Amino acid sequence: MSSYRPEVIVTARLPPVDEGNRVGPPYSEMNCVAFSFQGGVSDTLGTAQLGGRTPQCMGLNGFVSPLFSRASAAQGVQISLPAGSYSVKAIGFYAAGVDCSGKSIASLFAGSPEVYQVGALASATVASGASLTVPFTYDAPSAVERVFDCAADTWRPMSLTNVPTARMGHTAIWTGSHMIVWGGSQLIGSVNLNTGAAYDPFENEWTPLTTAGAPAPRAHHSAVWTGSKMIVWGGVDGLTEFDTGGMYDPTNGTWSETDTNDAPLPRDSHRAVWTGTEMLMWGGKNGGSYVIPGGHFDPSAGPNGTWSPMGATAIPSRHLFPMVWTGSHMLFWGGHNTGALSTGGLYEPVGRVWGVVSPIDAPSARYEHGGVWTGSHLLIWGANDEPYGMDGHSFNSTNNSWSPLSKVGQPDYRQQFSTTWTGSKMIVFGGSDYSSGYPVNSGFAYNLANDSWSPISQTNVTEHSGHTAVWTGTKLIVWGGQSYLNDPQQGAVYSP
Repeated sequence: MSSYRPEVIVTARLPPVDEGNRVGPPYSEMNCVAFSFQGGVSDTLGTAQLGGRTPQCMGLNGFVSPLFSRASAAQGVQISLPAGSYSVKAIGFYAAGVDCSGKSIASLFAGSPEVYQVGALASATVASGASLTVPFTYDAPSAVERVFDCAADTWRPMSLTNVPTARMGHTAIWTGSHMIVWGGSQLIGSVNLNTGAAYDPFENEWTPLTTAGAPAPRAHHSAVWTGSKMIVWGGVDGLTEFDTGGMYDPTNGTWSETDTNDAPLPRDSHRAVWTGTEMLMWGGKNGGSYVIPGGHFDPSAGPNGTWSPMGATAIPSRHLFPMVWTGSHMLFWGGHNTGALSTGGLYEPVGRVWGVVSPIDAPSARYEHGGVWTGSHLLIWGANDEPYGMDGHSFNSTNNSWSPLSKVGQPDYRQQFSTTWTGSKMIVFGGSDYSSGYPVNSGFAYNLANDSWSPISQTNVTEHSGHTAVWTGTKLIVWGGQSYLNDPQQGAVYSP
């Protein structure tokens, strides 16, 4: 037999398994690396089990499961094949069994196996009765922690390794694979920050962002995700508001400045949304004045993007309000100017045309309330001042009309909470109890379909107030803000 050894055939990772904390694949305690051997008498699939556990690889199309130990991994895996010439290809690293919903792993990974390295890696001629050795390397079990969350209505604490400094007034966005937090004000000493980190909920790992080329330290800025970059803009450091920002590219880990030519006036506590092609920014304040003109920012126009003005409007500017993108319009309601506001606006960016949200049956004036877009409705709940925050409302943008949300089972009154849309429910979480002022760790889910509230679990999640929350598509991640007796750096991941 002759064989060829490439430098690395496949890198596979063996996670720890702790079913009690849902760490490691919940569908099986074993992982396999699979190889395809094409040629000889027939195409054959061979699998090798990592970790020396009982072989449980799937018996598909002639799979064989030779057992080997960690110690033998460096020497490769010996697989017996019929005589013939073979091209060897690594086709995937996966776990056997079923996923949380009961779907088989064969179905889960069909057509797109979870591959670390893939390609034609070796070819060899196997003599009759001989074995082919397939070398590969993998990380030690302690080097990685793969996380799957199966049970409904459960929280999992996030890793504290490389966790960012505790803060408020920061931003958090979801990239499709990571939550990126940036900026804000340090809880002790009120020092503003220009640091951040990316959190991978699958690996339960934090990776610090570089500060090279990052914007100056600030809090109460805005951040949006474009699909490839995070844009942060504005904010305040002490008494200085900014009209500057930066674009962070997580692929190469670099920052670039946003253009300041024709940039809107400096401000903080404004809002920004991503339309799919540009960032729309509106509202905010500069010192004691409220800034009216907003702006369009196109990050694809030149190395630093370009600004252009919004259409003129008589709608009062404001801060401390929710703003969403409906798919065609920028939509906002409420907020604070010289007092709480009960007005809102719609902005169509192509024609740069403004519209007014109907005041008929609108909620009472309020600010620091929560707001989410469901795909058809703007849901708002809560506020900064009692009794205005003791209810919620739904705005239908199609017919420009309001309707109240049920109050039965709704959250107790709180401030500085988060609201997140899951695709079917609005989750209100955390905040500070209005009466005591202490942060809380309770949350409630509002079901738009049947106009009902239900509490969510409080186990394994600390108190958070003034935190951020992002939705991954399947999980809610909360992080930062203030706590009471616990570490606010200890965020948590929620499975509805």
